[in-house]
Amino acid sequence: DNSLAFHPGPNPSRQSVSKGSVDHGSGACRPCAWLYKSRNGCRHGEKCDYCHMCPPGELKRKKRDKLARRAEEMRQQRLQAPLPRLSGPPPPPFDADATLGPEFSAAFCTPTLAAIGAPAALDVVIPVHDKDTATLALTVRSLRNCCPEVRRILVVSRTPWDDPAVA
Repeated sequence: DNSLAFHPGPNPSRQSVSKGSVDHGSGACRPCAWLYKSRNGCRHGEKCDYCHMCPPGELKRKKRDKLARRAEEMRQQRLQAPLPRLSGPPPPPFDADATLGPEFSAAFCTPTLAAIGAPAALDVVIPVHDKDTATLALTVRSLRNCCPEVRRILVVSRTPWDDPAVA
C-alpha cells in the first residue's frame, strides 16, 4: 500500500516502523517528534509509541490543523451562544414632558399627526430656551421619525408667547 510509505529518519539503517505507526494510514497516528531531530533518529526505534512513517513537518502541520479546528469550534460556539441578558431593572420609560418640558409633548405624536386630523404639510416651531443641543437633536430626530407630515421644523430662541407684552 503506497499510502503507508516509509519516511525514514536521517539514518535509515537504524530506524524501522514503530508500533505507533499502526494508525498511520488512517490519519489518527501521532508523529514522532524525535525521529528527525538527531542524526540517529528516535532512540526508542520499533518500541516508540509515535509514528515513524510521517514525513518531516507532519507534527507541526497536525498541531496547526488542530489549533485551526479549535478556533473554528470556538467561533461557532460564540455564534450559537445566546446573547447575555442585562441584569437589573429595565431603564425607566422616556417621559417627554419631564425630559424636554411641556412645550415638547406635542412633538411626540402617537401614532402620527395625520391620525388626529393635522394638515398634510405642517410646520413645527420648537422653542429652544435653555435646552442643550443633544436634547434638541433628539427632539428633531424624534419628530422626523414619527411624523413624516412635518414639512419644516423651526427652532427659535424666542417665540411671540415668550413676550410678556403679547401674553
